[in-house]
Amino acid sequence: MTNRSRSIAPEAHEARLLLGRAHAAGGRQDEAVKVLASYIELVPKHDEARKDLAEALAAAGRVAPAIDEMNAYLEARPDDRDAQEARLQWMISVGEQ
Repeated sequence: MTNRSRSIAPEAHEARLLLGRAHAAGGRQDEAVKVLASYIELVPKHDEARKDLAEALAAAGRVAPAIDEMNAYLEARPDDRDAQEARLQWMISVGEQ
């Protein structure tokens, strides 16, 4: 990824995030995962997008990567009780604790 692609049209990045969220809301989790993951590559410090990605991964049945993404989110936002609860439920579902 070049510096140029990271600096082009921040609105386009925002549109990518909104598209990912729309896919998730519409039940198209695989598409949401693709779009949100590409957004995070461009804007890695966007915590809420990482949480969105974790939730889309879990909804797509990809629980282990969802836990990894939620762990990364919780490093930045350790007080998010809903995220902690979701991660715990996912961990239980795959037999981790």
